[in-house]
Amino acid sequence: MNIIEMVLAFAVRHLLLSIVLFGVAVWLMRLRALGAERRSWLLLGVFALAVAFAVRIVPAGLDDHAAGAGHRTRARRRAAGRRRARG
Repeated sequence: MNIIEMVLAFAVRHLLLSIVLFGVAVWLMRLRALGAERRSWLLLGVFALAVAFAVRIVPAGLDDHAAGAGHRTRARRRAAGRRRARG
C-alpha cells in the first residue's frame, strides 16, 4: 500500500467515524432539550473524541513512509545487507 492509499484510507475512516459521532450527538440533542451551552459542550466533546480517535487510528506505516523508510526502502536495505554479508 503506498502513501496515497494509506492517507485516503485514513481520511475515509476519520470521515465515517466523525459522521457516526455527530449522529450520536444529534440524536442526544433531539432526545433531550439542551440549552445552547450544553449543546456547545456536547459538540466540543464530539470534536475532541473525533480528533482523539483519528490520532489513534493513524495507519502504522504512515509514519514510516513520512520518514522515508517505506516498504521498498526496507527491502533495499535488506538486499544490500545480504550482498555485504556474501562479501
